[in-house]
Amino acid sequence: MPQGTDFPKETSRSRNQLNGRTQLLDVDNDQQQAQKTLKRVLDAIEKRDKIALKSVFSKKALNESIDIDKEIEALFNFYEGNLISWQENELPQTSDHIQYGSLAQRRLVFCPRVITDKKKYFFGLLDFPVDKENPDNQGLYALLVIYPKDEKHLNNWQNEFAGIRLRNV
Repeated sequence: MPQGTDFPKETSRSRNQLNGRTQLLDVDNDQQQAQKTLKRVLDAIEKRDKIALKSVFSKKALNESIDIDKEIEALFNFYEGNLISWQENELPQTSDHIQYGSLAQRRLVFCPRVITDKKKYFFGLLDFPVDKENPDNQGLYALLVIYPKDEKHLNNWQNEFAGIRLRNV
């Protein structure tokens, strides 16, 4: 490589570094992506459809989970009642990995409260809607389902596992 040649460098930036208009458009897209993923997850849980739930996860998550089939079965046993509604606690948190001027990876964390006719839950979803560097990572990577009272005990849950985790601390 010739010295003195400036090649584009890898950068990583969060959404709050983008200009206002782009930021608003991206927030809408992120919300839509998060809601779409949540809907697919909730539909699969409500129908007790293992195949549909597995299809939401990335290949990487399925390979790295301890035992996705047991995790799904545990989730189906943990989740009680019929869905009434869900509420966003906040906007999805996103981070982008920009490589050579284009989006290489988008990481999206979404943490809604889900209400059934029997229980209330806190869901945590870690999704990679875009991953051009590792296509097997594209999709849901981690799903956390806990009771809202346990939410305060969590720190960096999205860095702990692939697949599904249930916590009733």
